[in-house]
Amino acid sequence: MNPIVRAEWLVLSQRVGARALLAIAAVIPALVVVVFLSLSGDGNASLQFNGKPLSEIVTLSGPNAASLSLRARNFFLMPLLLLVLAGQSMASERTQHVLREQLLKPVSRQRVLWSKVAVVWGVAVASLVVNALVGLGLGSLMLGTEGEWSPVLLGHLVSVFTDLAVIVFGFFLACHLRSSVGVIAVGLLLLGLDAIVRVGLKGLGLLGVDSLEWLLAAMPGTGMNMFRMDTGDFSVGAMVCLIAWSVAFSALAQRRVIQMDVP
Repeated sequence: MNPIVRAEWLVLSQRVGARALLAIAAVIPALVVVVFLSLSGDGNASLQFNGKPLSEIVTLSGPNAASLSLRARNFFLMPLLLLVLAGQSMASERTQHVLREQLLKPVSRQRVLWSKVAVVWGVAVASLVVNALVGLGLGSLMLGTEGEWSPVLLGHLVSVFTDLAVIVFGFFLACHLRSSVGVIAVGLLLLGLDAIVRVGLKGLGLLGVDSLEWLLAAMPGTGMNMFRMDTGDFSVGAMVCLIAWSVAFSALAQRRVIQMDVP
């Protein structure tokens, strides 16, 4: 293992944010399995929603438990914790003068930056593996294997790359801000604005305003949602959008690190 990556891994493994990400990756699917078990019990056989038995609306199985837990992970907790880790790995270390020591070593600044990105991404991938093992493994054992496995597995695979996009975005912010709190606040604000704008654009589309479809297609959040587990639909255009934004944020982050003044 690269010495820089090894050093970053040792530091990151001690951070609360990294441990929380792995813990949540196990807790969320476990809770979903517990809820599904309680709903599938004999005492809940008469539960209905909109006049239909619950069993006819949703299949309480392992694959569906894993699908729901992945959606819950990706909705808010994953972006939050990845922004935390990016902020701690760059912005906080800059304030604490730890980054100064790293950038003054006889290695390229680009290597320092991408070693940090790679380690945070490694933790994110590990959390996805935990999520899949608990959701599919425990869920299938306790609830059965009925349901589609391929959309769930593909959803976890796609999340590997959407997690990377969030990490790159977080490091872009962390290269320009001096505190992890600022990275979290600005990051969540921008992600929230993206979601609000997309909802507004979709609403305009329903009203017959089609002239802004190109803007909706170019939004970062559109790229983040390039795959839908419920339908199995995959959008190549959304994937291209995500790649474009990720490359742009990567280039800007790298440029900032190269030009960064470290007194």
